Amino acid sequence: MWFKKSINLQHFTYLVTFIISTIAIILLQGDRYQKVAAEIENPDYIKQEKELQTALNLRRIIPTFGFNNLVADSFYLEFVQYFGDETARKATGYSLTSEYFSAISERDPQFTEAYFTLSAANSMYAGKAEETVNLMNQILQTTPQKIENSHLLWTLKAIDESIFLGDIQAAHYSYSQAAKSARQQHGKTSTVVTLNQEKAQFLATKPDTTEAQIIAWKSVLPHVVKENEKQAIRDYIKALEGK
Repeated sequence: MWFKKSINLQHFTYLVTFIISTIAIILLQGDRYQKVAAEIENPDYIKQEKELQTALNLRRIIPTFGFNNLVADSFYLEFVQYFGDETARKATGYSLTSEYFSAISERDPQFTEAYFTLSAANSMYAGKAEETVNLMNQILQTTPQKIENSHLLWTLKAIDESIFLGDIQAAHYSYSQAAKSARQQHGKTSTVVTLNQEKAQFLATKPDTTEAQIIAWKSVLPHVVKENEKQAIRDYIKALEGK
């Protein structure tokens, strides 16, 4: 009886600590957003970006006390707000996208719906397809059979591997895994299974995806703000065109 009371008390203490920590963060963010509102006529988006990154880094080190899903949800909602601020993104770019992606994947690897948006945003807007693939690999290594619609995650990864990275072998494997996962969830006769099998078979012929890569990276270029990152993409496109 005493042992059960001790466990309940410990759980209650964790819950109170989590709530207090969350309130503290909300107050800090509230103060930050008040400062932003005061500067709305002449916003300093670079300064805001740095403050947002500081707040994000702080939240990532605070213990969740078992509320990982709740914390992942809050990160995702904040990311949606961040991504949707087009004026700010034109000034600072999408550099924090991968930070949100990583933070969410650490806390809720099975948050499939979030990864549909995050993977596309990180590759097509932030220009970090390789990092996207690495994060997706980590997610899919975490009990992939339990992830709902995991075949879609394999498909997204295959797209990045083929049209951004030109890694045909990796993309072939991802499409094969997508077909396998879809078969387990939707049955052998599923259209999704057939489509992924066909893509895997096509990649087995080792097609040249250079032109697709050039188009993909050119579509990324307008969204990248930092000059060193833009130049790196330009150099990569030139190298592809040289083929």
